[in-house]
Amino acid sequence: MKTSLFARLVSCVACTWVLAGAVLVVCGQPPAAVPAPVPAAVPAGGAVVPSAPVPAPPDFARLADPGIAAALNLSLQQTAQMRQLIEQRQVALTAATDEASKAAVLSQSDAAFRSLLTEDQQRLFVALFSEKQLRFNFRAQKWPEVLDWVSREADLSLVMETAPPGVFSYSDSKDYTTTAAIDLLNGWLLTKGFTLVRRERMLMCLDLKAGLPEGTIPRVVPAELSTRGRFEFVTVLFPLENRLPDAVLLEVQPLLGTYGKVKALPQTSQLMVSDTVANLRLIELVLGRIPASAGAASGPPELLVYPLTLANPEQAAVVLKQIISGTVVVDVKARQISVNAVPYEQAKAKTILDQLEANQGPELQPQLKLYPLTAGDSEQFLATLKLIVPDGQFRIDTASGRLVAWATAADQVKISESLQQLAPSGAAVPLELQVYPLKGSTPAAVLAVLQPLVDSSVRLTADAGGRQLFVRAPAEKQAEIRQMLEQITAGLNGTGRETRTYFVGAPNADEAQESLLAMFPDARLFIDADRKLLIATATPEQHVTIQKVTDELKGQGLDGAVAVPLIYQLKHGGAVDTQTLLQSLYTRFDGVRITANDRASRLVVVAQQHQHDEIRKLIEQLDVAPATAEPKELAVFRLGTMDGLTAQQALQSVLPASVVVTPDRIGRQLFVSAPASEMEAVRAKVQQMLGQPGSGGATLDTRSYWLRPFEADEAEEVLVKLLPDAIFVTDTSQEVLVATATEEQHRTVERVVQQMMVRKSTGETPEPRAYRLRTSDGTSLSLALQTLFRRADNVQISVDTQARALIAVARPEQHAVIEKLVKQLEPEAAAAPRQLELYALPGVNGITAEQLVRDVLQPLDPAAMISWDKSSQQLMISTTVAGQEAVRGVMERLQQSDPKEMDVISLRVLSAASAQNAIESLYGDSYVRTGDYPTIQADEDTQQLLLRGTKKQLQDIRGLLQKMGEPGVATGDAAGVGGGSGGGGAGSGGNVRVIPVTGDVDGAVRRIQDLWPRVRRNPLRVLQPGGAAGGNGNAGGGAGAGVVEPGVEPAAGGAAVGQCGVVDELRGA
Repeated sequence: MKTSLFARLVSCVACTWVLAGAVLVVCGQPPAAVPAPVPAAVPAGGAVVPSAPVPAPPDFARLADPGIAAALNLSLQQTAQMRQLIEQRQVALTAATDEASKAAVLSQSDAAFRSLLTEDQQRLFVALFSEKQLRFNFRAQKWPEVLDWVSREADLSLVMETAPPGVFSYSDSKDYTTTAAIDLLNGWLLTKGFTLVRRERMLMCLDLKAGLPEGTIPRVVPAELSTRGRFEFVTVLFPLENRLPDAVLLEVQPLLGTYGKVKALPQTSQLMVSDTVANLRLIELVLGRIPASAGAASGPPELLVYPLTLANPEQAAVVLKQIISGTVVVDVKARQISVNAVPYEQAKAKTILDQLEANQGPELQPQLKLYPLTAGDSEQFLATLKLIVPDGQFRIDTASGRLVAWATAADQVKISESLQQLAPSGAAVPLELQVYPLKGSTPAAVLAVLQPLVDSSVRLTADAGGRQLFVRAPAEKQAEIRQMLEQITAGLNGTGRETRTYFVGAPNADEAQESLLAMFPDARLFIDADRKLLIATATPEQHVTIQKVTDELKGQGLDGAVAVPLIYQLKHGGAVDTQTLLQSLYTRFDGVRITANDRASRLVVVAQQHQHDEIRKLIEQLDVAPATAEPKELAVFRLGTMDGLTAQQALQSVLPASVVVTPDRIGRQLFVSAPASEMEAVRAKVQQMLGQPGSGGATLDTRSYWLRPFEADEAEEVLVKLLPDAIFVTDTSQEVLVATATEEQHRTVERVVQQMMVRKSTGETPEPRAYRLRTSDGTSLSLALQTLFRRADNVQISVDTQARALIAVARPEQHAVIEKLVKQLEPEAAAAPRQLELYALPGVNGITAEQLVRDVLQPLDPAAMISWDKSSQQLMISTTVAGQEAVRGVMERLQQSDPKEMDVISLRVLSAASAQNAIESLYGDSYVRTGDYPTIQADEDTQQLLLRGTKKQLQDIRGLLQKMGEPGVATGDAAGVGGGSGGGGAGSGGNVRVIPVTGDVDGAVRRIQDLWPRVRRNPLRVLQPGGAAGGNGNAGGGAGAGVVEPGVEPAAGGAAVGQCGVVDELRGA
């Protein structure tokens, strides 16, 4: 059972806290800043009380840090003076020759620094560096433990209802103050929708799923923002200082964070903002740049009441609300308006109301009224009303058939009288709605025919898609319209209509359709997709005319010319491009059709003769051979050390536009393309720019050179330094060197390769050899040899760990060096015979024993083989005779250490299983058990613990059980004190088990008494503190009868259990 989550480890300077796998370092002052120790005061009782540490003086040189300057809210003047003082102090310290002089300089500069800072800034500066310093080193730590730790270090109480999900892993060598540590955690928690809020002595972890909780965010003044973390949520009241609240809100709202809130308080001229400190600092900066308003600067808001005599209060209030900024309240009965606004807005309100009072009396105020309209001609009616009421505004609502009039009361009387005079006598005629299908006629044509019957009482709406006509009119008009539509449709749908097809030919079919529709609007004419056929539905008389028109237009243009096809062969131009150009010159009505064959460079044109003449002239002008361009030449120049883009930009400013310069930055080349006549001049300018001789235009050539294995890269290293503008590449075997260079450079490469390929004697050819290792570490020896030989020596070394051999490929003189080194590392004594021994490890951790043996054998036999068998708890060692002797000595000393013993502890109060769990939690979880872990077994039947461990472990276990309330286990001899095998009382050693029962105690006791004879043969007694105990006759005996505690009368019945009774299980003999 864990009693605490923290264990303190004391070091020389810092305190290290270990928290369930996470190490958090709480750092004190650095050694240089720790004052000299003060002797501790000894009180009368004799206990030593350490004195409080003396705080180190603040280092004012930190004021140069921009973050600290911003936290202190230094002004520009203070910042400039601070920098000047820091420079002066640095110069004075440099000139000081001894420690006393330096101390005097520091004292004077500190006094100057303090004089520049205000008292609040001095206190804040000291507070910034007097807080406890924390260091993070978390690895997969759960958030509750992390937050609990940081709250303890910050001397705050953690309040958390919902813990953040996941774990926290962060390691940093930087020291943080408690404020900075909380802010660092806040920055990460915001990504999970949580935040930490400091409020008085509480550190609250808040879930932000529903936003910022109301009333939980602390309210601070703007000056306190420097003492808070960047990601910490606070609420600040910013003074508006004669700024308009609406204008400020428009500027501030885009600056708010995800959870930020803002509210204007116009009565107090403040702005309340809740957000992170970083956003609040930005808002404070923006507020300072918003200019003050003239209206806001005129004074605080005031309430004025304006009485109205002539103007309409409601209409005046609507006007005021649209113009002024403030609160407007209208009192219609009292005919007055109350305005709450700043003096600047009050002046505007007074001006508006004065104008309304002076310009509009009751009789001049316009009114809106609607009148039913029955007049015939609406335009004439509106013109008549304009003559009667010239200042009025009128509109006829065609949907409702009413007149909308906006005029004064006197003018409204005139309008009403005029309508009565113009209206027909009698009651209003009801209107009917009828739908008429349009059979064989277009809606536009029908509306044109019905137009003479339409007056103000008739409304016509045509549905072109559904070919229907909607009519809203009186019954008499409906009869007239119905009769007219019947006459129209009767003629269109007569039995004499028939459909015929006429071949006209393209493009004259569409021309015939347009002409015939103009002649016969009631006929139905269609053309096919190819515009060759005309389909007509008409009367026989109309078909006669259609036949004549189509015969005249068949196969001819509009002017009678016949369209003929011709083929045009193009020699230079593209067929598709020419077709596109010609089609843009002719429309579909011109009857010109053009088909292009781009592969054969042909155009097939169907057109009239005069159109062919025009097309032929156009094609002759388009199909012209292009002027022969002057051939261009390409030259390649080596860039050398100059950058390609720089050379390109410099050359393009001096070369003609016909010259193209392209840099190759990878190959470090410059490609120049120019006309042949200009190439010489271009080459001279490029060579001058690149600083190359006249052969700068020499061509590049790529060649391959064969070398011995692993020598191509060496040649490449040499040649790259010798010829930096050439390109060298080697293959994977490092036998082939590929060079791209000029002819002169290739001659140099060839000479270098020939010198490297000078044949040596056959005795100097690399050969492989194997060196047997007995004690040396092959890997370490291989690294040593690779460091000994250079890369140019081409020595290849590998290690065979299974055969314990070193394999080297080298020349004979190199093998001599390797052999000499191996002999020095492998003494003759290493050939001693080896022995394999097994060592038992009773009560000893196998990993610890293996490490001890390895340390002992390292100087004697580095090649010794050591293996630990966890299942058999044995250590297998293969080493020399001397090594085995040393191992035996180690094992004897290990066996002489505290061996494991066995013990049995009888429990009276605790359950064996609960005691086992408590002991295991003391030594750690079961999945991390090692060889030194004590063995614990619980016997539930006998309520005993079977233990196997060291004496100290057994002593610790007994001490733990005694603290948990188990008597008589302090020593091994006391385990059986008070025990008995009979049916003794409650004090019998080893016979009592306490079972806590909640709920119905009597029912539980009766159930136990019923079931007990089935599982045990000994009797069961029920004891009641302060009462008697009765036996259970069904349990087989009356061992419990007559047992009564002193001074208390026996309870009635065979068993007595009180409300707070204890159920005890007694084991019989």
